[in-house]
Order: sequence, then structure tokens, then C-alpha cells
Amino acid sequence: MAGIAAFTLSADDYVSMQRTVFVRQLRSRRFAIRLSLLQAAVLTASLLFFVMAGEPLQEAAWLGVLTLLAGTIGLSIVIGGHFLLLPRRARRLFTQQRMLHHPVEVTWDSAGICWRTPHGVTTYPWNQYIAWQRTPRLFLLYASDLVLYAVPTQALDMQAEEDLAQAAAAGGLPQR
Repeated sequence: MAGIAAFTLSADDYVSMQRTVFVRQLRSRRFAIRLSLLQAAVLTASLLFFVMAGEPLQEAAWLGVLTLLAGTIGLSIVIGGHFLLLPRRARRLFTQQRMLHHPVEVTWDSAGICWRTPHGVTTYPWNQYIAWQRTPRLFLLYASDLVLYAVPTQALDMQAEEDLAQAAAAGGLPQR
């Protein structure tokens, strides 16, 4: 269950990490609840507006549904645009964060994980993370919903990747 990996994070790895976080947030129950509440508020407000403007109830209801549909389409365009621009933004952030450009050596065992860079060594027990996730490109450890530590899967052979997953699971971390 112990293992070691060495890598230098790339801009493409960072883009992949940011995409994973973005898509995960869109699929979250919290986002679905907030979106449903927003849609209910828009439908109610538009219905009230059209009724108070003198429209018959049936027409006000149709206009409310059309307003809701237009709002949903608008929000989808904004979310889609953000997703399309995400690689550009992520590459810019990667370039700004020089600490990500250095070689990293990661070792792990059942007690935790150790990150070594030219500038220091940090060891965390598994309980300092809230979850782990495997993507085709990265093995991710979540310190919070937005703070992640990534190990590129290209730095891991199949056995090392499985050992890392087993160590994280044995440390009590749920898989996302």
C-alpha cells in the first residue's frame, strides 16, 4: 500500500483539474437545489408581474413559462461560455502560480501522504483530506470542495495508482 511518484504538474493537468471541479459543482445537489429555487422564483415573479400588468391568468402563466425558458437558456449560455473559456483562465492561473512548475515527489502509506518539492516537505495524514477522485488524467485529493492536490496518472503505474487509492480509502476518505 506504500508508494512513490515523481512528476511536474503541466498546464494541461491544471486545466483538467479545474474542469473536474467545475463539472463536479454543476452536478452537485447544492447546485440543483439553488437552480430549482431560482427557477421557482423567476416563474413566480414573472407570473405575478404579468397578472398585475393585466394579462389573463392563462396568458400570464404561458408568459411566465416563456420567461423561465428564456432565463434557463440564458443561464445555459453563461455556463457553457464559462466552460469554454475555462482552459484559457486555468492556463493563465497556472502560469501565475510558479510553485506548481517545480518537480514534486509524492510518497504515501497507510498513515498519510508526503509532498516533496525543491522548497519544502509537507506531510498530511489522510484525515486532512475530505475525499479522493480518479479521473483519466489525474488522481485528486480534496482538501475542500475547491482546494485539490493532484497526482498525474502518467506518473503512476497501474499498481501505484491502485496502492494510492487503497491507502486513501484505508485512511477513511470517500471516493467522489
